[in-house]
Amino acid sequence: MTQTSPSPVESLTKALVDANDQLVTLYELTSVTMRSLDEQETASTILDRAAQLLQADLRLWCSERRSTSPELDHTTDTGDGHYLHTEALSGAADQHNADSDHSISVKLQSSDGRQAGRLEAIRVDRPFGTADGKLLTAVGNLVSGAINASRLHEAELGQAMVARDHDTASALARRALPTWRPSINGLEVYAESQPARAAGGDLFCFSIVDNTVHFAVGDVSGKGLPAAMMMTTVISASTAAFQGSAHAGAAAAMTAVDAWVYEYLAEAGLFVTLVVGQFDTITRRLSLVNAGHSPVLIVQGGEVTPVLADIAPVGVLPVADGPDLVAQNFTLGEGDRFIICSDGLTEQENPSGEMVGEDHLIEAVQDTAASAHQIGPQILEYVEKFADGYPQADDRTLVIFEFTPRRDAS
Repeated sequence: MTQTSPSPVESLTKALVDANDQLVTLYELTSVTMRSLDEQETASTILDRAAQLLQADLRLWCSERRSTSPELDHTTDTGDGHYLHTEALSGAADQHNADSDHSISVKLQSSDGRQAGRLEAIRVDRPFGTADGKLLTAVGNLVSGAINASRLHEAELGQAMVARDHDTASALARRALPTWRPSINGLEVYAESQPARAAGGDLFCFSIVDNTVHFAVGDVSGKGLPAAMMMTTVISASTAAFQGSAHAGAAAAMTAVDAWVYEYLAEAGLFVTLVVGQFDTITRRLSLVNAGHSPVLIVQGGEVTPVLADIAPVGVLPVADGPDLVAQNFTLGEGDRFIICSDGLTEQENPSGEMVGEDHLIEAVQDTAASAHQIGPQILEYVEKFADGYPQADDRTLVIFEFTPRRDAS
């Protein structure tokens, strides 16, 4: 029987049918990318169907993931990568010396246009044509998109886990701030801290030994979780210093705190402004050391006196290398107050760029008619109203000690 060549119409019809089959297959391949976010599974499924469509062996080479970016990284053919998938129909992929007409490849790109790998097709029974190259390019684009989506999804999951861990650590750091306030005859204490973020670096802590209230109030440089974690270290050091230096005075307590935290702060590139002191409610004596903290105010009869710093913030210079510390001492009467603020109050801006400043703060603390528990919220409310909707940029912490009449023991 004589075999006749197909007519032009038959050839055209076959070409149209083949093209339609390719379009249908490509449509099916696009749906594959929506079914799974697993990189290996998605690529394997796409290449399995593409290999059948091209009647060729396919080999996919991908760059390795990098922890620094969710994108696929730039690499050359000899760079750091791996063969993610090989779909072999005839073993042609193992033939490294295939004729150029029987081997084609396309580069894979990440979403920002960088090379992310290579998709190869090898066929030994017949050469590849222009249409095959276009089809392989379309398959390569599908694979690139699927892998990018998978890796971006994986990165987002990782970021979500980091965010969850961050929230947990932030919550633990916030719990380092005491929920109790000293309750002792002759003294009223107000303390409140409002972090600008989920976690802040402002701190306060207390301890009572006999009739003396020991305290530390400070502000760790920086913001966020690093400052919050260092804040917990300073609180631990202060609490230990209160117990170990209970009868040695405020200077000894500050020296002990510095010895505990200086290396931690220096290695982290941080410092903390800190006021360490004690009240003797019998003698009405206030003793303190101020390591670079401001504003610190004493209010007596409506007159406000700033308490200046004695030394640099903790973490700047080791206390042990300097002269012996000498505490500042004050004797306070009934109704007198000792107020420690963080700079998140004085440096709060309003929409016009004006800051609260110490002058406005002094006006807010001069109300002698209100008790410590009344004037504390008033001061914070004053700052909030001054901000007039402008966002809080730094932690706000306010601690107020007020001497009150002593109740008779009877």
